[in-house]
Amino acid sequence: MELKIVHLKVIKNFTKFKLSLEINEFVIDLINSSLQALEDHGCIKITEEFNLESTFLGHIASFYYVRHTTVSHFEKNLRENLNIIDLIKVISDAREFEEIPLRHNEDNYNEALSKICPYSLPKKQYDSSNYKTYLLFQMYFGRLPPPIRDYVTDAKLAIDGAMRIVMALIDIAADKGYLKVVFNLCYIMQMIVQGLWIHDSQFKNIPHFTDKMIKILNDEEKITYLPQLMDVIKKGEFGKIMKRHKINLSVKLIISFIYLVE
Repeated sequence: MELKIVHLKVIKNFTKFKLSLEINEFVIDLINSSLQALEDHGCIKITEEFNLESTFLGHIASFYYVRHTTVSHFEKNLRENLNIIDLIKVISDAREFEEIPLRHNEDNYNEALSKICPYSLPKKQYDSSNYKTYLLFQMYFGRLPPPIRDYVTDAKLAIDGAMRIVMALIDIAADKGYLKVVFNLCYIMQMIVQGLWIHDSQFKNIPHFTDKMIKILNDEEKITYLPQLMDVIKKGEFGKIMKRHKINLSVKLIISFIYLVE
């Protein structure tokens, strides 16, 4: 039975190089335990003929290069009514983020960061890398001040690995038919790219655009989206708006940055 599961190629290598029986048994046990773990997490099926069949979760884990424990976690915790904040928590609990560094005394820094983050959890685990990741996402989206410089590096590490994990979660949600969840995950991808909460103004990514300027454009000029602003610029009315509200900045400089963002 074991010989059929591990396949003939592995066994032939042991025979060819005359490796010891102990090593042979160790590798067979290692392969069997690995296959059992993959089957337990729903990534493969072992047929009665001891053939291996990849499941949908196995395909997703392989395609997006995420751990089998991560796709299993997504499968168990994905619900049809999850909002963006709930999904950020599900993403933060991915096993890949267990590798986010948790240095000495950082539980205190995590506690300090949680006090300025807009969203908290009933159960706070300041000594957990996954909970730290949850806080790092909020720090990144909200552009909050990091407790120490190392948190900037840690946030970059989390963001760099987040995109493929989110895409894997999108496929799993789509397979379940959770349309609202898919839309929310697409919003999260947009948040990752822009470095903003979905409800924040797009204008925050334009250099020299202050909160005061954004409020004037949104509330008084009813300009809330970049295409609207581009239309105003093309009509030559942006300079008039700046002058009317006594904003002393170079119109040409700001327009050049707007075209870069576009």
